[in-house]
Amino acid sequence: MNQVCKVLRGPGIFFVQDVNDAKADVFEYVGFEDHYVRQYADHFAAINPWLPRIRSPKDLTLVTGRDLLTQDEYEATVFYNDWMKPQGQYEMIGGLLIKNQNVFTNISFTRPETEGVWTRQELRFYSAIMRHIRRAVQVHRQLHSAHLQRDASWSAMDHLPIGIILVTGDRKVIYANTLADRDLR
Repeated sequence: MNQVCKVLRGPGIFFVQDVNDAKADVFEYVGFEDHYVRQYADHFAAINPWLPRIRSPKDLTLVTGRDLLTQDEYEATVFYNDWMKPQGQYEMIGGLLIKNQNVFTNISFTRPETEGVWTRQELRFYSAIMRHIRRAVQVHRQLHSAHLQRDASWSAMDHLPIGIILVTGDRKVIYANTLADRDLR
C-alpha cells in the first residue's frame, strides 16, 4: 500500500463494509491519521455517499468519486465537509475486491484536489493492481477458512474421551489433544 500511495499521490485504506448496517472494519491504511480512520469506522462509513451507489457486478473493477457523484453533490455532503475536507482530501479512486450479498471488501485511495483528477495512466495502473489485490484477498480468505476448520477440528478432538496424537511421516508430533498430552508427560 505504501508504494501504491506514492504512485497515486495520496493515502489509502483497505476495509470491509456492510451496506445494510453501515458497519466498516478497517484492515489496513496508509497516510491517514489514526483518529480519522476510527471516525470512518465509527461514523462516516454510514454516510459515505459513494458506497451505496456501487451495487452491480460491473462495479467490481474500479470507480472514481466523480463517476458516482457530481462535484456539487459531493461537496454538499457531510462526508466531504466533515471527514475528507479536514484531511485535505478530495479525489477518490476505489474498487470492490469482493462483494458478498451486501458486504463489500474495498480498497480506496484519496488525494488532495490540488493533485487533479485521475489520469488515464493512473486508472490503468489501478485497474491492473486490482486484479492482483483481489486474488490475494481471495487466497487469504481461503487460507483463513482452512485455519478455522483446522482449529475447530482440533478443538473437537480435544473433547474426546481418548488420547489422540497426530504425527508427520517422520514421526514428529504436530498435535496431541489434552488427554494424550497429559499421558505423554
